[in-house]
Amino acid sequence: MPVKKRVTKTETTTNEVPEEAQVSPEEEVSAGRNYRRWSVFVIFALIIVILVAGGTYIYQAFLSSEAISLRETKRIEKETRTLLEEVGELMVLPGGEVPLIYEVNDPNILTSQQPFFAGAETGDKLIIYPTAVKAILYSTARHKIINVGPITFDSTNSNLAPAQ
Repeated sequence: MPVKKRVTKTETTTNEVPEEAQVSPEEEVSAGRNYRRWSVFVIFALIIVILVAGGTYIYQAFLSSEAISLRETKRIEKETRTLLEEVGELMVLPGGEVPLIYEVNDPNILTSQQPFFAGAETGDKLIIYPTAVKAILYSTARHKIINVGPITFDSTNSNLAPAQ
């Protein structure tokens, strides 16, 4: 039969923590508060870092001048393709070159300078093919070709102008 050892009161006191190392209940509460303060601070700092990183990404992707310029270029290319498809359904367009496209802002002034613009309205498009020496006046609102004609080069002004 095994021998049982009796634990006396003096033996248990030798295993106790010295008084200097003991923590009072007030200190335990204070340590818990400090831990909570640090965890709130860390969470707040992480939220700030995430917000700054997200804001930087949004700026770079959507609001930077490069992103705006790229979107504007894509929009203009799409409008040009759509316009040329519309005009291409009404007539055969010259191939192998990219046309210059202008919008009519004041048809009265243009008509007084060039009879080619007679019947033009604000918002109509002037499509110029320099190599094919052809100008097309197209109304997007009416979906009609208003006028087509050859262009000549004015040697004094060196600008393209529709022939009369």
